[in-house]
Amino acid sequence: MTGVQTCALPISVVRAGAAEALGFLRAYDAEAALVARLDDPEVRRQAAIALAWCGGRQAVGPLLASLDDEDWFVRQAAWVALTNLTGMEFPFDSHASPPARAQQAKAWRDWWATVPPDSPPTEVLDLLAGPKPWPAADGDTAWRYERACRALGALGGRGATEAILELMGPSPPSTPEFQLAV
Repeated sequence: MTGVQTCALPISVVRAGAAEALGFLRAYDAEAALVARLDDPEVRRQAAIALAWCGGRQAVGPLLASLDDEDWFVRQAAWVALTNLTGMEFPFDSHASPPARAQQAKAWRDWWATVPPDSPPTEVLDLLAGPKPWPAADGDTAWRYERACRALGALGGRGATEAILELMGPSPPSTPEFQLAV
């Protein structure tokens, strides 16, 4: 047999793979397109999980709505995206009864309603409180700072850049071992 062989995949599989790939690529400029696909029955789960990697503040509201999706996979993907984008880890059980899920989703929505539209969430900035993680940090401290940085990067707002720069710590000393090839 010669030539290129092709595989006949349903278009829904191709579309879902494309949504997933946008997340892998950290395609931040695809946020609006992915948010629009949260209502698409063929790709909404992949769109939600892609937003975990390339979403921002504009994706949070639609992801909160996806916590009510009929498909538990979509609900779980929305929760993962929300924890990744916001740094918060409010409980959510995508298999729980509808009343239990509604209560858990309400906690998320109530919290988001308190977040200023032009500033990082106070709780994210609170994750940065305490000892700085340099030169080394225990696992909990490192994880807390990683979550905060990810959320500040995704949500932005007044003071986010400064908080991240402060977290980077001091510049390396000007010693020969730090002055390698420039």
